[in-house]
Amino acid sequence: MRVAPTLKGGLRIDAEISQDWDVLRCILADAKPGGLARRLTASAGPDAEDWEELMMPDLLDVFEGQLGVVRDTIRAAAEASSGGPGEIFIEKDDAEAWFGALNQARLALHARHDFSDDDPDVIGMSEQRRSAFFRYQFYMVIQDLLLKRVL
Repeated sequence: MRVAPTLKGGLRIDAEISQDWDVLRCILADAKPGGLARRLTASAGPDAEDWEELMMPDLLDVFEGQLGVVRDTIRAAAEASSGGPGEIFIEKDDAEAWFGALNQARLALHARHDFSDDDPDVIGMSEQRRSAFFRYQFYMVIQDLLLKRVL
C-alpha cells in the first residue's frame, strides 16, 4: 500500500493487493463505533451522568458520521476495483472525517494494548499485538499526512 499527496491538495491511498483492503477495513473494526465516546463518558467522573445525557448523543453522531464516511469510501473503492489494485482519494471535504476515524481507531488500539512511545520490542509481541501496533503506526502516518498536506 502506498499513501501520497495529490496535486489537488488531497491524499491518495493505493491498495496494491487484496490484503490492503483488509488493512483499510481494520480502521472501522479498530475504532469500535461508540467506543471512544464511552471512554470519554467514563472519564467524566462525577459528571458522567450529565455528560452522558448532554454530550453523548452529539459525540456519537459525530463519531459515527466519521466512520460512515470512511466505510462508504473504502467500500466503494474496493468494489470498483473488485478487491484488486485500486485507490482511495481523500479530498479536503472528507479529510476531517478520515482524521477523526483514524484517531478513534488509534486511540482504541492504544487503550486495548497500552502502546508506549518507547521503541517497542515487536519481536517479543504476540502476533495480534504486533499487528495492532503496525496498524497503530500506519494510522498515525496517515493522520500526519492529513495534517501536513490536507487539513
